[in-house]
Amino acid sequence: MEPEQGNGYDVLVAAGETKIVLIKQSCRGYGYSMSFSSQVQMGSGALVQKCLDEGEKAERGPGIYAMKL
Repeated sequence: MEPEQGNGYDVLVAAGETKIVLIKQSCRGYGYSMSFSSQVQMGSGALVQKCLDEGEKAERGPGIYAMKL
């Protein structure tokens, strides 16, 4: 809904935020399409720490582990 203009828009949602997009529909019909992309922007040290803190640890072999986040 307003103040958006034109036939498209971008929504940036930062970590920890929630945003809602409200779309107004005409009685004459409408078209709708959506795409989604996600990017993780953190350094390798922060990513490793996040895996250690929150990830699942699976043993791949003796002394070899895979972290899944």
